[in-house]
Amino acid sequence: MPSNFRGLPRRIVRALRRGLLGGSNQVGLAVSAAVLLGTALIVVQLLILGWWLGAAGTLLLGGAGLVLGVKTTKTALRLARVDRQLRDGIKTTGHAAAAPPQDGQRIDAHSAASRLQAIGRVELDVVNPSAKGRQAAAVDSDPLRPFRLYAATRGTVAAPGGAAPENGSGRRIAAIATPRLAARLNGDFSVSALRPGLSLAELEASQPTAVVVEEDALRAGAWYSALQAGGTGLLREIFEVARESRERGIGFYVVASDTLELSSTTLRGVATHVVQPDAPPAAVPGTDGAAAPSLPLLEALESHAASQAVQRSEGVSR
Repeated sequence: MPSNFRGLPRRIVRALRRGLLGGSNQVGLAVSAAVLLGTALIVVQLLILGWWLGAAGTLLLGGAGLVLGVKTTKTALRLARVDRQLRDGIKTTGHAAAAPPQDGQRIDAHSAASRLQAIGRVELDVVNPSAKGRQAAAVDSDPLRPFRLYAATRGTVAAPGGAAPENGSGRRIAAIATPRLAARLNGDFSVSALRPGLSLAELEASQPTAVVVEEDALRAGAWYSALQAGGTGLLREIFEVARESRERGIGFYVVASDTLELSSTTLRGVATHVVQPDAPPAAVPGTDGAAAPSLPLLEALESHAASQAVQRSEGVSR
């Protein structure tokens, strides 16, 4: 058999696929017209023969076939539209990857300098394009949002790893602390405050050796309500700081208060060490009679917690 005839079935199949999925509804209209005309002819013939029930059944079957044909055509057109969008998206992505990056337009997620000093440009995807009402405005979160905000406010003057500490000149500490604890730590440590919305970027910029979170600092100021039901966003950000601290291998200290709130126990559960206000100082035994190693940060936190507890007890007694 000639090759032209052997390839004829494949050509017919390809032609039908192009007709059904090529974005044109001409084939669908032709099929629907054929079903409608064929049903009408059969019904007329049955009526001439006096087969009323057969004519009614044929009419029902023809109507059902027509509805199915219309739905199939619409489905094919939608599939063709989605296929074109996917192809266009792949082509656009390929061209975007091949184009050279422009200054200030792209952020390298693996480069600290780029993340902290480039605002970049982001286009967030809508979570559900077919949603209505308020849900229609929901978009995916931007994982680099803290770094973009840092770059817009401080990143142009601060270099990663070289950001000047806000206070002190000793070991670098990142803290969410009350002014009293911050003043106490500033004597021996270089303390950098963590702010809502900027905490992850500030953690990257300051490169601390420990992170301190004081529960009393979460009851006032910018971090207010982080331990309450309405502060889940703030608490989630603190959890991100705790996760980043674990990945860096640095301590995450929580200075507890004598007042429990809704999320106090949850916060303490992610801490490397919890400093309790009424707990005795941490004792690290030496070996072979040697002196225990010094823990200046932990000792300073325990001293602060103890003094706070004494002040509260004196205030109650008065």
